[in-house]
Amino acid sequence: MKDLPGTHIVLRSRPGEDFPSDTAVIEAAQAAAYYSRSTVLEEHSNVVSVNEPGNVKVEVDYCQISHIKKMPKAKPGMVIYDQHYSIVVE
Repeated sequence: MKDLPGTHIVLRSRPGEDFPSDTAVIEAAQAAAYYSRSTVLEEHSNVVSVNEPGNVKVEVDYCQISHIKKMPKAKPGMVIYDQHYSIVVE
C-alpha cells in the first residue's frame, strides 16, 4: 500500500505488453491491501474511506518490476520504486 510496508505481488504480462490487464491489476491490488498490515489501515492517511467495519478503501501503488530496487542494507522485502501508478481499491 502507498507509503506503508505491505505485501508485494508480482504479475507477469503477456509478451509485448507493458502491463497485465486492468482486471489483473485491480485483483492484485485488492489482494495486496487485504494481506497488508490491516491494523494500520484505518489510522493511515492513505485510507480513502471507511464505509463499514472491514470495508476500507485504500490507495495501492504499482509499477513495472524494472523500477523496483532493494534498499541498501535494508531488511528483506524493503524496496524503493519510481515511475509508479496508484489505484484505490476496497
